[in-house]
Amino acid sequence: MLGIVITYYSLAECCTKVDVLDVVQLSDWTADAIYQAMIGVLKENNVPLHNWVGFCADTTNVMMGLNNSVSQRVKENFPTVIIVKCSCHSIHLVSSYTCKKLPSSLEDLVRTIYVHLKRSPKRQKGFEEFQKFFNEEQNPKKILAPGQTRWLSLQNCVRRILEYWEALKHYWQLITFEDKTHANELTYSTLKNPLMKCMMEFVEYALGLFNDFNTFFQSDAPNFSNLKTEVTRLLKTLGLNFMDPKYIRNTEGLLIDPHASGYYLPLKSIYLGVMATETLNELCDAEEKEVEKIYKSVKDFYIESMVQIKKRFEFVTDDHFDDAQFLIPQNAKNLQPISLQPVAKKYLIHRTELNFNISRLDSHWREHIFLENTADDLHEYWKGIFKVKEGSKLKYEELSKCVSLFLALPFSNAVTERLFSSLKIVKSDKRNRLNDETLSSLLCVKHGMKRTKQDTMYLMENNVLGKKYVKSNACATSSKQIRLSSSGLVD
Repeated sequence: MLGIVITYYSLAECCTKVDVLDVVQLSDWTADAIYQAMIGVLKENNVPLHNWVGFCADTTNVMMGLNNSVSQRVKENFPTVIIVKCSCHSIHLVSSYTCKKLPSSLEDLVRTIYVHLKRSPKRQKGFEEFQKFFNEEQNPKKILAPGQTRWLSLQNCVRRILEYWEALKHYWQLITFEDKTHANELTYSTLKNPLMKCMMEFVEYALGLFNDFNTFFQSDAPNFSNLKTEVTRLLKTLGLNFMDPKYIRNTEGLLIDPHASGYYLPLKSIYLGVMATETLNELCDAEEKEVEKIYKSVKDFYIESMVQIKKRFEFVTDDHFDDAQFLIPQNAKNLQPISLQPVAKKYLIHRTELNFNISRLDSHWREHIFLENTADDLHEYWKGIFKVKEGSKLKYEELSKCVSLFLALPFSNAVTERLFSSLKIVKSDKRNRLNDETLSSLLCVKHGMKRTKQDTMYLMENNVLGKKYVKSNACATSSKQIRLSSSGLVD
């Protein structure tokens, strides 16, 4: 199924809106079929295509390939549309390739512990006793399942195992004594190894950097202008952990070369995170070769992560991200840039429907700094500007047009991913005969009611849903009417 989501900035409510427009079932997944389906949905819902400013999708070849992709068709037919790869999907790919540099025994341990406890309530009960004794918890937490493809979930799994490390070690000591199999002995010896615990603590720290980035861009807040800044910050943070601080400080993030061995720190000066460093410092009898192996694995992890970030986020070097820096409150307060004329000529002057005046834009840009606006948050800062009125009109109308265009630009597909995550809830084993149109409508209704903060009783009492539509055997047309009504897309 193809999820189509629209993002726009509402000047009336001074916030970014994200709506699920439709979920389409396709039989042909070629670039042309996807593009035609997308355009068809936009036209069917009366979305004015001349207002289209940005397109964001995952990084698959059919969507973002250099040749014969959906993004190429968008660019050919709508040359002013800004193409952006999903930042969340990109950081997942970074973690997936980077985790290959970790010892395989680490992932094996995480999966072995989960599988061992998952399959037996008796084992779970036995392990709970150890959890209560060592962690003094009345309601112990369960060991989490590592995702097959979502490598960022590994951090939560590792964190939970570290939380119950002593309990796990003593539990496996008991079951190894009772059932001396090779698998149990191997798991117990791994849990006894303090270097494995050190590596686990490093993974918990390192993946935390990726997860913080991912969480930031899962938000519905207008974060397009922050993307290049956050990518640069992540690169510098990783580089600082194993390279000369002077080189990192004096080099632009995207220009840092992780293979520049002349700037590498001594092996034992590599930063592993607070917990891993503390654990390693407490080891007195560890073999030197094993300790060096830890440091080498960590350095390889950092190098690969920087290589992957520069590869996956090369699109942030586009001018669009530099042009959007005027949105950042600190820049706006200091009139950086001094004039918005270059921005207006590149993004606004060709949009005749806006009836745009560049002279007034520059006047508004220079005058707005005299307002008492102390907000440092991007959304709150511009919200304060948009609320200033002269009579019934916006005082800074031209500036509002320019800013709202950039605030509407997409940067991730998080809403679409959440939409499909709820698919298993809607289409359960007991509702496996739902047709495509009904399923699509249910998904859209669920998102629409959540966005508009409505419940079923409100929709019925206000006659948003006519009784003729509320039937288990409602036809496709009726289910579509429910979807549009509850989502607030039609009256």
